[in-house]
Amino acid sequence: MKTQSEFLFEESQHFTQWWLWMIIGLAALTTNLVFGYGLFQQLILGKPWGSSPLQDELLLIVSLFTITSTGAVLLLFYTANLQTRISKAGVAYRFTPFIRSWKMIVPGNIVACSAQAHKALGYGVRITFQGVVLLSVRGSQAVQITRQDGSAIAFGTQQPEKFLEALGHICSSTLS
Repeated sequence: MKTQSEFLFEESQHFTQWWLWMIIGLAALTTNLVFGYGLFQQLILGKPWGSSPLQDELLLIVSLFTITSTGAVLLLFYTANLQTRISKAGVAYRFTPFIRSWKMIVPGNIVACSAQAHKALGYGVRITFQGVVLLSVRGSQAVQITRQDGSAIAFGTQQPEKFLEALGHICSSTLS
């Protein structure tokens, strides 16, 4: 990969919103406490948990699956990372763990670009009502790139002006 000085623009974003972590954390904690209490009540105290209790083995399996799933969701949000790099070769991006390998949009394939506020609900990899693929981690600012085939991709960014400036350097001959 290129050294940092060879990039005209580089941005790496993570989920850092306190309110998002509060929601995810409280949901995981609540779910795990409920199933932990159910396991304790039924397996340790010997009292059936709920009005229609599961067999002990099935309760154990469901509880372990639920606790593992909440841990996986926490890990997913913790490791999610949107990386965008612009160099003379084009726009390289990946959104781990969803898009693990680097994808490239070469300058000759870019016909238009613009900064805009996106109104998509939520974060992650989304397809907007207009059919634009949106990669977003935080905020509501994005730079949309339209390709020669008419498809568009929008990158959530905290620095839309710098993103567009770097695009201008590599696409000056193709953009009007």
